[in-house]
Amino acid sequence: MAVLTGAQGDVDRRLLVLWNDGKGGLSADAVTVVSSKDDSPRAFAALPATAMQPFRLAYVTRDAATVVDGSKDGASSALRASSWISKTAPASPRPT
Repeated sequence: MAVLTGAQGDVDRRLLVLWNDGKGGLSADAVTVVSSKDDSPRAFAALPATAMQPFRLAYVTRDAATVVDGSKDGASSALRASSWISKTAPASPRPT
């Protein structure tokens, strides 16, 4: 389950993933912070897996859009942090 913390406009929001324990439960021990510590996401979207791409999450901040992908080690229900890749693109300037 992906969760965006905080309220709209907060500067310290986080995008979290709570992993299923395989029995339908969620635990605070199986949480991954997806967003960078310097980011405060405003919104996010789940991008389903395709034949060409793994499951990904995309989130936007005031200044950028970031796509994050990764995998979960099913045996331990722990996220392999080294498998996460962030690709950040600067936000386009707004038309005046």
